[in-house]
Amino acid sequence: MVSYFSCLAVAPPARCCYHRAVHITINFDGVDFPESELSIADVMERRRYSFPLIISRLNGALVAREDRAAAIVRDGDDLELYHLVSGG
Repeated sequence: MVSYFSCLAVAPPARCCYHRAVHITINFDGVDFPESELSIADVMERRRYSFPLIISRLNGALVAREDRAAAIVRDGDDLELYHLVSGG
């Protein structure tokens, strides 16, 4: 097993084996992803959000459905994904 300190001796901290690439908050829960950045569409695919009516907000700003593939989520960002439900 590689220790944290031996990893630091071999590689700079950004490439360390214990480095988490992206830690974001999704609907108030912390989630880690191995990539350095990914799109909202990538996050939705990984989390299996398939419902057709989903509202997305990145750091408080609304992101249109057609812009999700281009909207990049980075370390420390706050992402909110809500299913719209209607009824009577």
